[in-house]
Amino acid sequence: MLLKEYLKEYNSYHILIEDELDILIIYHLLTKRNANIMLKVGWQEKVGDKSSYTRMDRVYVDVLLKPLATYLSHNLKSIRITGQVLRSSYTDLIGKKLGGDINVNDTIWIITDVDLSTFFSKRRERVGLGILILDITGYLVASISDHIYILLEKYIPYSDIQGSGLSEDIEEIRYLLSKMRRKGAYILGGFNTGVKFLVKKFAKYVDKVVYGDFNPDLSGILSLLKSKEIKELPNKYVKIVHLYDEVINKDRFKKVVYGYDEVDKGVRYGMVYEIIVLKSLILEKPDLIELIYNAYENCINIEIVELDDSIGRYISSLGGIIGFKY
Repeated sequence: MLLKEYLKEYNSYHILIEDELDILIIYHLLTKRNANIMLKVGWQEKVGDKSSYTRMDRVYVDVLLKPLATYLSHNLKSIRITGQVLRSSYTDLIGKKLGGDINVNDTIWIITDVDLSTFFSKRRERVGLGILILDITGYLVASISDHIYILLEKYIPYSDIQGSGLSEDIEEIRYLLSKMRRKGAYILGGFNTGVKFLVKKFAKYVDKVVYGDFNPDLSGILSLLKSKEIKELPNKYVKIVHLYDEVINKDRFKKVVYGYDEVDKGVRYGMVYEIIVLKSLILEKPDLIELIYNAYENCINIEIVELDDSIGRYISSLGGIIGFKY
């Protein structure tokens, strides 16, 4: 029986890993939920007579692995797996130990008792509006659905933006915008008049451009969403924008719980609708992955932030994790 035909007979799921959050969920399934995974692995195969091998060929084949050791990368963008081969079209491999990597943007097959039929689509189906704010001091990329998600934020001095300070980030910004567009999002670009010369670099990824004096932080989003040009958007997006004033307003931080214990309680009892966690804390505190998994399973929005952005510094001062109460 072919491996993929075998997978169809069990609780197997074909999953595209889009970001760090997906990596954490897959890691939890592999380490805590006894999931097995299909990977494409390579090894050197000897070709020729056993007494005098003529060459070594690199061979790649799909194998179903039972994980024995699983490691998260420091940036949460990949998982290294060593496992025992359960099934393979190359029968000589069955029972052997092989290793491989899972990375963001990979597509994998996973077998698990957890019902994943809608698990990974819960968050992705809600994207309605994508935002790029490009200011003279940096940029911000965000998506808006039930809540606002800050995907990327960076401070860049004006002198660097005028030069080549943005060049290394352009492809990543374009990738995030195109990913939102594939999900059906309407992409709105807010550009400071001082960086008009950069509009052409993002023109084909943005549906509408608005000019103004924006800042690369939450107040910048607020300025953009309150601009008069918003009224020209299709009606459904105008309604979306008005829903987020409360979310992006700084009053958002008045109803928060913070610290691992309080946020964990908020997740377990359904008291919070969103959590924000510092990426470095996830690596320091493995129990946090269980909390994130439970939040994900209950459709609680999860935002992972770096210490070097404005929200990250605020979250760090509150123990590295906060939750927003209803």
